[in-house]
This record gives sequence, C-alpha cells and structure tokens, in this order.
Amino acid sequence: MKRIIAFLAFLLVVSCTNTVSDSVVPEYNVKYSCNSTLINAVLQQTKQPSLDCPGGYVRVYDGKTLHASDVVGVGGLLILQNFEGAFYAFDLACPYCYKEGKGTNRIKRITIKDDALTAVCTSCNSEYGAVVWGSPAPTAGPANQENLILRQYRAQRVSDGVTVVVSR
Repeated sequence: MKRIIAFLAFLLVVSCTNTVSDSVVPEYNVKYSCNSTLINAVLQQTKQPSLDCPGGYVRVYDGKTLHASDVVGVGGLLILQNFEGAFYAFDLACPYCYKEGKGTNRIKRITIKDDALTAVCTSCNSEYGAVVWGSPAPTAGPANQENLILRQYRAQRVSDGVTVVVSR
C-alpha cells in the first residue's frame, strides 16, 4: 500500500512540474526574458492574442530578439500562456525535420495554426495539438509516428506576472 501511495505521489509531482523535455533537438542554453505586455508590439506580431492574455503566444527567432545577450535555442522560441495562466516555452525547431537531417542551417520551424491551439510544421505536417496545455507530445504526422517531442524549456512568470523568464 505504501508503494502505491508513493507511486501516485510521484506521478502527481511529475505531472505538475514544468520540466525540460527529452527531444532529438539538442538542449541549448537558453536565456530570454520579456515583458509580456510589450513583446507583441516590439516583435510586431499582431495576428495572435498578446502573450499577457490566456491563449496568447509569441514566436522569437533570428534577429527578432530584444537584447544582444538573448539565446533562443536551436530554431527560436515559442512562448505561450495557457488558459489557466501558466507559461510554457518550446524550441521552434521541428524534431522530425531536425532528425531527418535537414540541417541546422535550414531549420524547419513550427508555427501556430489559425485555431491558436495547435502547433504544426508546414514542411512535414507534424502537429502538436496539446502545446497550448504545455505538452510537447506530437498528435499527428511523422513526428507522431516516431514519438518525436518538442524541446521544452522552463518558463516562469516573475515580477508581478508581467515578465516571463525562459531558461534551460
């Protein structure tokens, strides 16, 4: 009985922890922070809800960082806030395309579908249908067939809920 209770407690802790995922996309040191009320305007991303709203997200990559010291992973970062107010961060590099050797110099990035609930790679059609709830697991396409999950980074809210810090 004690083993069952210990196992259930372990599952509860694991399921409630925002951890770094195990992915074929290499784990880079990531250092990025943003003010959630300003980032959409700075990055000129106006088609989706602002990061400071539940269901809001931003994609940060290439020259679209706010500071020279920012490190945003292999393909960039997808930072989002779920409908319960928790923040999540994923590498934009598609794990299937990365594994298939399309190379780090030609990273295929995931994007968010118009429904704002599903991430998709338009190159291989892999989908991540629960990304808005913090799940890096694929739900369709070749990444799903090979169980290739997104690289996940830690994201947390600091300073009265207006700044999001992403780290490895």
